[in-house]
Amino acid sequence: MNLVTKNENEIVNQDVSENAPNASRLISALRHLGYTNASALCDLLDNSIDAGATEIKLEIKEDEDSLLFRLIDNGRGMDMDDISQSLRLGSNTKRNPVKDLGFYGMGLVTAGISIAKRVSVLTRKKGGNVLYSYFDVDQAIENNTFDNVRIKATKEDARLYEEMLGQGSGTIVTLSKCDRLQFKGTNTYENKLKKE
Repeated sequence: MNLVTKNENEIVNQDVSENAPNASRLISALRHLGYTNASALCDLLDNSIDAGATEIKLEIKEDEDSLLFRLIDNGRGMDMDDISQSLRLGSNTKRNPVKDLGFYGMGLVTAGISIAKRVSVLTRKKGGNVLYSYFDVDQAIENNTFDNVRIKATKEDARLYEEMLGQGSGTIVTLSKCDRLQFKGTNTYENKLKKE
């Protein structure tokens, strides 16, 4: 676009071009936004509430030298467009500003990467197929892009989904490759989250 309004009465001919941020630098900066581990996990729980979940479970497991967090809810679930938006910084999802908690569209990825290098989503809408997608910090920094990866859910993915949520709708968000843990051990996180 070449025409930019300088003020109400004057239009100046200027060259305007997109000035996208450097993905790897921005992702690295977003990982240090000030989320505590507990507030990041609570932000993810808010997403489940916004999705109409009546049951929400948070699993914390030992994972090699780190921990793995898995949030399981029986909410509405997502289709592929929903997943793309959920793993997008500044997502463009329709929200109710009065009722919905994640109003600014930064929650899932920003909260997730404040703890972990990989945020993955396994989900199904009522009557739909199990879908899988992820955002990986290392991959994004290496490629210098904001890509989220959409992959057809494997039989193992579908089996995991059904073990946790049966045939109904819902979402499983997994935080893995956790490198920004503030506490050690599952018991410490359990006690901290109960207080939050």
